[in-house]
Amino acid sequence: MPEHNSRESYIEEINKQANNYIQTVSSLLAFTNHARWDEELKTFVPESKFSIGRRMDPEEGDTVTPDLVVQRTEYYGLIVEAKKGFPQDMKLWIDIFKQLKRYDGKLKGWFTKDEFIDTSDLILMTHYTRAPAISTLIEERYRESELSFRKNFSVVSFDVAEEIKTFIRLEKRFGKISEKYLDDSFTNITSIDMEKLISEHGEIKFYDAEPTMPYLLQILWDNVFSDMKEDYPYDRERRCTPIPIDVKYLTEILQKYYGFESKREHDPEIPKKSWVKKALNILVEARPRHAEVDDKDPNKYIILYKSKRGDNLENFAKICYDIEHKIRRRKKRDEKQLELPIS
Repeated sequence: MPEHNSRESYIEEINKQANNYIQTVSSLLAFTNHARWDEELKTFVPESKFSIGRRMDPEEGDTVTPDLVVQRTEYYGLIVEAKKGFPQDMKLWIDIFKQLKRYDGKLKGWFTKDEFIDTSDLILMTHYTRAPAISTLIEERYRESELSFRKNFSVVSFDVAEEIKTFIRLEKRFGKISEKYLDDSFTNITSIDMEKLISEHGEIKFYDAEPTMPYLLQILWDNVFSDMKEDYPYDRERRCTPIPIDVKYLTEILQKYYGFESKREHDPEIPKKSWVKKALNILVEARPRHAEVDDKDPNKYIILYKSKRGDNLENFAKICYDIEHKIRRRKKRDEKQLELPIS
């Protein structure tokens, strides 16, 4: 994250990043449901499967992990990469297209016996405000023969519509999808009910990209520690509820209720243990301290839980800003000391 001159601008950026992350999670799940839907039978295609962040092996190069893999049938699937936020500098967009090119060949890791599939399409999902510019740039690159894909390639935009209910709207802005039902329905805009998504998938809050730390800390404080505190006595002297936790166990809770457990080969664990440990270390560094680390075991902590006033996303953004600001001040001080002449 770029350096911010004030807490206010930092908090504004954190709110933006958290909102982007939440919308991306919801949009990936919405795409998943629609790509697996059988309109005639009004149910999911029986043999359909999906995976967030699934590890796939290309013909050449290292393993790739697209944001979403949907296998509609044994013979047809879709590879999806979601990018809500694109850099302001359009020259940097080419790097994103290069990443998509890594998914363009024959990939191993599908849910078939030999882990290969006959036909697969490539989808770039992005926010509807970015989709026109991205589609225009891709069309220009196509015409100039500077960009091409072997697979059918499409750009699908998403946005959140607040009506009587909340819907995720998906619309194809560029390209062609092999499955006619999907191509037609995305062309005509598809709306997915958020309530149905939650009913189908639960309260999923993560995908395979690491979120901003205040967002993860908010979920831990509001959704996990607030429940765990009921099992431990309140410490009147410290004015908090000490909660002993283990990084591995805490990560498993998040995966089970808010992310994805790795139950099949190639499927990742989401969120990752490293994300959770990073968040806990922020609680240790916070002033006043929100957690303590065990002297004998760095993977065991005591959470010093107490309820907070206001929006916890902003509360933890302030904590992260103070820690980052402190680190930057220390770094600048050390750099100045190194510049001093040696007498």
